[in-house]
Amino acid sequence: FELLQQTEPQYQLQEFELESDKGLHQAYAFICVDEAEELSPEEEYLNTLLEGAKQHQLPENYISYIKHKANFKAEE
Repeated sequence: FELLQQTEPQYQLQEFELESDKGLHQAYAFICVDEAEELSPEEEYLNTLLEGAKQHQLPENYISYIKHKANFKAEE
């Protein structure tokens, strides 16, 4: 977390509580504080996100949402 906070100053670490069928879990996310419409992840990073989403069987509508929000141009 410390390294990311140093290298990504436009993001702030936020803590969340998530509920699953196995109970409550603490989670962390880096949230962009200077949101811009044209801001989208690098293609390599986006492919990594999508690969992980598929590997962990996230719903297809959520994967489509990620692609849409990122103006998806990477290989599928």
